[in-house]
Amino acid sequence: MRRIAPLLGTVAVLVSASGAGAQAATHPRRPAAVKLTLATPRLYRVAGTPVALARQTWQLVASVSQFVPGQSVKLTFTRNGRVLKRVTVPVRRTRRGTGSASTGFRLAGPGRVRVTAAHAATAEQAGMTARARIDSILPSAGFGSGGLRLRYLQRRLRGEGYAVHLSGSFDHQTGRAVIAFRKVNRMARGGSAVPHIYRLLALGRGSFHAKCRGHGRHMEADLSRQVLALMNSNGQPDLVYHISSGKPSTPTILGSYYVYSKTPGYNSLGMLDSNYFVDGYAVHGYHEVPLYAASHGCIRAPIPDAGTIYGWVRYGTRIDVYP
Repeated sequence: MRRIAPLLGTVAVLVSASGAGAQAATHPRRPAAVKLTLATPRLYRVAGTPVALARQTWQLVASVSQFVPGQSVKLTFTRNGRVLKRVTVPVRRTRRGTGSASTGFRLAGPGRVRVTAAHAATAEQAGMTARARIDSILPSAGFGSGGLRLRYLQRRLRGEGYAVHLSGSFDHQTGRAVIAFRKVNRMARGGSAVPHIYRLLALGRGSFHAKCRGHGRHMEADLSRQVLALMNSNGQPDLVYHISSGKPSTPTILGSYYVYSKTPGYNSLGMLDSNYFVDGYAVHGYHEVPLYAASHGCIRAPIPDAGTIYGWVRYGTRIDVYP
């Protein structure tokens, strides 16, 4: 597996200053704040707490609002009351005249890490502290998984446009969303949410990119990857689905078309909620949707997804079908 770049993220924490007291009379100090941040792009938050992937290094940055030569920040990482790392980092001047001190951190397993940054008092500034917490999760999930790592997975998949419920458990809908993600990113089509999927999601990668952005609100059926994307007017995917198109002996017609007929419910062929775009070709639900092209020419979607697709598609909605 190709090595993924270290995970980075951002979180800001409100800080209180202390230690100004009696010493301030003899050593005037400017009001200054220490902030804890995690370098961009941002760590994803679940229930307000930033979440990082276990076994990946992320960078913690302590920022001082006013730089003074000789400053330093002591960073302490703890878990369940046990110190995992303690390091004193010199503060360096930034282009904006503020100060910055950073160090990397990596947690092998899941759990909550608490971080404290302590800025010692100087003649110019009061002593200050800042605190943050980061939840670390194992980057993998499959049927039966739950908890924070599953909530993280579902929210990241939805954020990238994949059709998934925020159920908190690895259900069939989540499984289909993982399949669609695998297809879009040309991975093996079967299997669970492996670490590579988590790492792509953590970096904000892996979404479906429209081939026909100028077509406004429309559908795109990518037959090489066997996915259907419902694209909004901004060229972003509203929903991306795992599908099965026409097999080699009865291929799906290629081209750009418009939905001219919609029939709700089942028909005599077992097609559910059909959206016809040319002749007898339609996007519809069906009981059998394998990981490969297997239909008689139509674009099959899983039965549980058919109603949502039908509700999104309007008369005249454009569909682009390409190899």
